[in-house]
Amino acid sequence: MRTPAIDRLRGGFGKIAIVLTLLVAAFAAAGSLGKDDSARAAAASPLAPHSIFTLKQNRAPFDLLNSTAQPLPFLQDWTNNGLITNPNDWSGVPGIEGYIMQNPVVATAGVDPRTILGDSFGAGTTTNSLNVAPNQVVNPTVADGIVELHPDAQGNPFFYPTIGVRTSDSVDAAFLLLNVNTTGRSGIEVKYAVLDIDCSDRNAVQFAVTQFRVGNTGNFTNLPNEFVPDVTQGPGFCTQVAIMGGDLPASVNNQPLVQIRIITTNAAGEDEWIALDFLEVTSTGIATPTPTPTPTPTPTPTPAFPSLSVNDVALDEGNFGLTAFTFTVTRNGPLNNASSASYETLGGSATTGGGPFPMPFADYLRAVGVVTFQPGQATAPVNVSVVGDRRVEPNETFTINLFNPIGATIGDGTGLGTIINDDVPPTPSTPISLIVNEVDSDSGGTDENEFIELFGRVTSGTAAGPVSLDGHVVVLYDGETNRSYQAFDLDGRQTNASGYFTIGGAGVPGVDIVIPGNTLQNGADAIAVFFGDDTDFLPGSLVTTENLRDAIVFDTDDPDDSELLVLLNPGQPQINENADGTSTAVSMQRCPNSFGGERNTTPYRLELPTPDTFNTCPSLTFTITGRVLTPGGQGLRNAIVVLTDPLGMRRTSTTSSFGVYNFDNVRAGESITLSASSKRYRFAPKILTVNQNLTDLDFVGLE
Repeated sequence: MRTPAIDRLRGGFGKIAIVLTLLVAAFAAAGSLGKDDSARAAAASPLAPHSIFTLKQNRAPFDLLNSTAQPLPFLQDWTNNGLITNPNDWSGVPGIEGYIMQNPVVATAGVDPRTILGDSFGAGTTTNSLNVAPNQVVNPTVADGIVELHPDAQGNPFFYPTIGVRTSDSVDAAFLLLNVNTTGRSGIEVKYAVLDIDCSDRNAVQFAVTQFRVGNTGNFTNLPNEFVPDVTQGPGFCTQVAIMGGDLPASVNNQPLVQIRIITTNAAGEDEWIALDFLEVTSTGIATPTPTPTPTPTPTPTPAFPSLSVNDVALDEGNFGLTAFTFTVTRNGPLNNASSASYETLGGSATTGGGPFPMPFADYLRAVGVVTFQPGQATAPVNVSVVGDRRVEPNETFTINLFNPIGATIGDGTGLGTIINDDVPPTPSTPISLIVNEVDSDSGGTDENEFIELFGRVTSGTAAGPVSLDGHVVVLYDGETNRSYQAFDLDGRQTNASGYFTIGGAGVPGVDIVIPGNTLQNGADAIAVFFGDDTDFLPGSLVTTENLRDAIVFDTDDPDDSELLVLLNPGQPQINENADGTSTAVSMQRCPNSFGGERNTTPYRLELPTPDTFNTCPSLTFTITGRVLTPGGQGLRNAIVVLTDPLGMRRTSTTSSFGVYNFDNVRAGESITLSASSKRYRFAPKILTVNQNLTDLDFVGLE
């Protein structure tokens, strides 16, 4: 059975900021939300199908909503818990409405929201109701629908208020409707976050999809590649975040009204609460409408205005915090009067963020405003904040554009901002070999004994440890999405004296990084070691082989995952931890211990777990043979050869008439000592590690 942690991240972005992680952790601490699904209400009288516009006219008084299409950029989170104060009243949130859809005939759970393109669905007539329950806290009194959640007076640790949504047998679907005005804009993009906030034992396959249409009538269109088959985790988990949205087609450019719908449906299973937050609709360009020919006006004298221009700026991004990119707007010409112009940043290869904090993985913060000049003033600054990070990435660009001049004209109205990458791939101070030596992803129950064991040694020598792990990161990949779901930075860490480093549950012997039970998924999934930093692999990062050191791809009776197998050398197999039907009793470990080479899985065998210590591999054995010889090379009969294992156990072999000795069933990976003795000669002992059959391991007598 799969044991998901942060699982199935979908969407066009998949990069999660630290603040979202804190928010989800706060929800997890706060406990579960909601009650069981209520029974479907009695069938309502059929009503004629209505458009959203008609529904507003007939079903919601004007004072309960403000559906005015909002100009771009449009940003909305829910940190202000005074926006919604009365039941079903969205008037304090311009441009946003929340609806539930109730169909008295269609009661089947698991309806794909991609099939709901109009304002009703299925047989019978769907009732759309403006819906929101304000001022809710943990365990809201409403069983389903749309709720406004915010910190409760008792101190439950919500970091921010949010909007929660839960469907049920009586709420067939629920959606937020965004009304935006794209007049004069192109390159329209929508982003938002879906958070699993249900920490109860409920479990459902909770669909979500993004849709759009031009105007407020007709069918919606599904945004390509933005369907999430399940935005929630399993029972008792509420740590998943999905960044959804994407680029809208050119048909929505330069329109007075575009409606964007985020819709989820009654799930298969017991529906879970999700949150819809950090809504953002932006544009990257200015639409150029076809000019309408107009009569040539009679020339009139125009006053001489100064011309405005803005320079280019190129700076290092920095490693953390915000770096100020200061653009200079210059007036050329007569300066005796005041002037002004509006400005706005537009993305190039750099991504932007807005709201009370940057959206996940933003490169810079959007800047919109007015630059003003007093009489006699020739220059004025415009500041744009660039977000520092430690990611290795190409140089990135954005532009700042001047428009709507007053008392001036626009000369060079575009300034190019170049964010110079100042990061280099991390490398350890001492070259080391670091491999995944043993993994137990399915220890049974709550999996509190699962672990990952690494083995490291300095490449310039044979000593195992301790060695520094600076510059390395362990990354966990989910086979369902083929994206990362957790990463462990190893800076400042080192192996123990025997070369081992262990990530696992609190009860695992020798554990160095403690993780909660059920953190490791059990397939098909992967664990990889990279040169890098944990910020390079935030949840939702795609599979990569850049700076890859070692990896294991594994499962518990799941099909091979071709997209994860690229982490291994060609032809290397995916390991089935349940191949013997005993996945909860065994681990996957290299046999012999630490051998096989990076990105190779053929050495892995299923054995009893040996975390933070030597892999004994009792099911894999080798044979040692050789001769005991005189200094002249003749075989010595009846010489005694003694094999001593790591536990001090001794085995003996007496040589034949040709001086041959033999030991069978020597366990793989053991470091042993061989010594020989006879009445006449002395022999030098041999200390070795067994990782293959050994022949011609001869003892030659000393004079």
